[in-house]
Amino acid sequence: MKDDPSLYVRRSVANHIGDIAKNHPSLAFDLCQSWLKGASPERKWLIRHAVRHPAKHAHPTALRLRRLAA
Repeated sequence: MKDDPSLYVRRSVANHIGDIAKNHPSLAFDLCQSWLKGASPERKWLIRHAVRHPAKHAHPTALRLRRLAA
């Protein structure tokens, strides 16, 4: 679903990962890290969207993932 052509589906995936990151950040960050290799622009957007809340709170791993997915 992370590579679904529909923005609606990809946004839902990103939001779910963001919810997971609230209680289990390492799980969400590890998943996003594994998705970076060979990521399309759409998947990179999904990763940036998924970690946006931890990044707003200056979580170093979230900030690094957002930079890598730029």
